Amino acid sequence: MQEATRLKIDVSEAEIANGVTDLEQQNRMSSGQLMELLDQNGIDPQTLRDQIRAQIAWSHAVRQELLPSVRIGEDEIDARMTQIREGLNRVAYLAADIYLPIDDPRRESEVKDLADRLVSQLKKGAPFSALAHQFSASGATAGGDLGWVARGMIDNALLDALAQLEVGHASVPIRTADGYHILLLRDKHNAGAALSSEPTIDVAQIDVTILPSSTDAERQQTLEKFRHAVAKDGACTEYEKDAGSVPTARFTRVGLMLPSETPISVRPLLVNLKKGGMSEPIKLDNVYRFFIACDRTEATNGLPSREDLRRRMEDERLDLLAVRYLRDLRRAAFVEVRI
Repeated sequence: MQEATRLKIDVSEAEIANGVTDLEQQNRMSSGQLMELLDQNGIDPQTLRDQIRAQIAWSHAVRQELLPSVRIGEDEIDARMTQIREGLNRVAYLAADIYLPIDDPRRESEVKDLADRLVSQLKKGAPFSALAHQFSASGATAGGDLGWVARGMIDNALLDALAQLEVGHASVPIRTADGYHILLLRDKHNAGAALSSEPTIDVAQIDVTILPSSTDAERQQTLEKFRHAVAKDGACTEYEKDAGSVPTARFTRVGLMLPSETPISVRPLLVNLKKGGMSEPIKLDNVYRFFIACDRTEATNGLPSREDLRRRMEDERLDLLAVRYLRDLRRAAFVEVRI
């Protein structure tokens, strides 16, 4: 948060509210249920809001400071495509990861203890995505999702661990050169089938805020005014411009995604969304969220598109840079402890 303040990054209350809603959806909770659960267990709900604020601020800081320096060359994409071609008949894994870096060798036992506690929480039923949001240092990927991975795409030690897991199960802490990983195996099948089954969609979203006191008729009127104002089947620049003319609308460019990487409630809206099209909204508390397909690339010949690979490789590099960024901030920090 100090770094975000230095960079003049502000997180709106609407973003925090959406973060709470996303957590509820990921854990199949109804609206308001998460805050009620915290209150019942004697936890101040503001603690969660502060944590979400910090996560969003950190994500903004990473993308603002590091993303402009991430460049993936065509030769790098060619090399990754060759690896995938060679592994088309191998097994691919849909996985998620909680990464706990070891910035200082003196902290190894501390990090290992944390990893063991997280595994214990998972065995007791704690949601993997919630723990990943809270503890994983790989902050560029929501909920710790790695997407589909195969041999050559991640550390061999991690892939070997995934090969030993049953679908739906999490691993013990795995020590790699830079820290500990806890993996969740979500699904697995032939690499060619996994990589060719989905399109890559360049996604944007528009959140339309509705006053809590609005009647059903007023809510419907707000939606109709928004739909009338925004472009239909247009470029994302047009959607952004039109949304800017609606005081209650907020446009956000999400980036390249696979439908399987989105929450279950969102997936059906994206699968068949044509380039330039806007989805029907989903209701999030006092926000209606619309999704837009700025671009869409179908996977062909059992291989992911080059843009899909570029996105994955950019995310990998961004995650690595983010870990180094946070490590440097920690090393430079002055921590005052008051008792």
